[in-house]
Amino acid sequence: MKINILLLQGVFYTHLPSSEVYKNKSIAAKVRFNNILGGFNMNESAKKAIEFLAGLGVIIPEEKHEKFAQDFFKQFKHAGEMDAKIETANAEITRINGLLETANAEIQSFKEVDVDGIQAKIAQYESDIAAKDAAHAKELENLTFESWKNEQLSSTGAKNTKAYGALFDWDALKYSNNRDADFKAAHETTKSENAYMFPDENPHKKLDLPPPGDFGKPITKEALQKMTYTEKYEFKSNNPDLYSAIMKG
Repeated sequence: MKINILLLQGVFYTHLPSSEVYKNKSIAAKVRFNNILGGFNMNESAKKAIEFLAGLGVIIPEEKHEKFAQDFFKQFKHAGEMDAKIETANAEITRINGLLETANAEIQSFKEVDVDGIQAKIAQYESDIAAKDAAHAKELENLTFESWKNEQLSSTGAKNTKAYGALFDWDALKYSNNRDADFKAAHETTKSENAYMFPDENPHKKLDLPPPGDFGKPITKEALQKMTYTEKYEFKSNNPDLYSAIMKG
């Protein structure tokens, strides 16, 4: 006679103490069932199972005992593994249901968000960032240009670089595609037209005094004041003491 081991387990369950755990055939019930069979010792458990069946009138021939024990524990083990998998699956389902509840709650909260307001704030933020970036780039461009400008003026050798620099069209030079070459050309022209703004290449050369007055008198303060700005500048540069004496007279 072929014995259904799961049916045998069911029979054992009916003889377990009255408990919801055992009625539900949980893993705990199977552990209890296993303990009834003598713990996890295969030979002892199989022996008790055979004795239990004999008490119910089901006799298993002795030569079938070993095969019975192998089949019994194979199916019992399989049933336990299935229960473990089912409990694992149930735990996963519970976890997923929890995630779904959380997601649904978040979705519900999103419905109450002012999306248009958020988008407007994001647009304003991006606009502000772009404006700040542009202002920073402009400031950096100006600082770079001022550094280049001062460097170029220092290289001219002018007596007063600030005054000399006022003669240039810096806006045109700032946006020139060939700034260095354009400054050099502008400098050569400006210097030739304003030589008095540069040291005399022959510092020992003295400016010839204007011819004396009608009566052979030396230059006077009035005569000096009639000079052009360039003549007066050169006279003062080359004759500082005489210039001071005349102006004080």
